[in-house]
Amino acid sequence: MEYVIRFSTKESVEYREGPARFDFWIGPFLDIPRVEDWDRVMPLPFRGRRNEILERLRADSRLLGTPFRDVLV
Repeated sequence: MEYVIRFSTKESVEYREGPARFDFWIGPFLDIPRVEDWDRVMPLPFRGRRNEILERLRADSRLLGTPFRDVLV
């Protein structure tokens, strides 16, 4: 599936696959839902695919050097 990563605002990064999307908060860190929260808060197409999606985010040159942080959501 094709995906798009874009900075939707100064404080968020949008990850999109077709109509499914999720906005990650970004500041000094890119805030990522914890493993135990991922499937509960993600759109259905993203459930069970945390590692794959995080790899895609990490590979985006605009995010290189940005630390990721697991957060409670």
